[in-house]
Amino acid sequence: MIRLFSIGVMILMITITCLCNELSANEDWALTFYGGRLSVNNLGETLTLKADYENSYLGVLALSRKIGSFMRFIDFELEGQITHHFGDQNHFETNGLFAVRWLPFFRNKHFDTSLAIGAGISYAFKTPKLEAIDQSNTPKTLGYLMLELSLTTDENADWCFVMRIHHRSGANGLFGGRLDASNAWCFGVKYRF
Repeated sequence: MIRLFSIGVMILMITITCLCNELSANEDWALTFYGGRLSVNNLGETLTLKADYENSYLGVLALSRKIGSFMRFIDFELEGQITHHFGDQNHFETNGLFAVRWLPFFRNKHFDTSLAIGAGISYAFKTPKLEAIDQSNTPKTLGYLMLELSLTTDENADWCFVMRIHHRSGANGLFGGRLDASNAWCFGVKYRF
């Protein structure tokens, strides 16, 4: 069942990106693999490096596609993710999101970086144990937020290093009255094709 749902989400994301083909001047796909350690602290504490981390980890495989650009400085992307949680909790999660990427975030003659923010929907196949601690309501479906900094040596390089925040939450109460649920600082690689 997990595999069928995951495959269905990926097929849906691929179909959406193919339908948006007219918005893009060229076909820019990316496959990203990243991992990290989970915290149940809020997003602010995670961003300011004040969070405590649990014995819970995640590995993510993400497929994304650029669907458009604005003045060669901003790209618009769709992304689908399959996530495996292990350690104190063991379950799968799938995420679908829309992202905006600022391309000239920082450039010099040695490095090229971009900064992205994305938002969408997250579905956990089992109720995440860490998100259920001290909570009366722990929905499987929550909002998803991604912040990413990518770094490469050349703007035309196929491979780049990524640093991401992987965030599930109730979107300030929109999903089941929840606020924050879980966060992770993650590191990985992206292959563009």
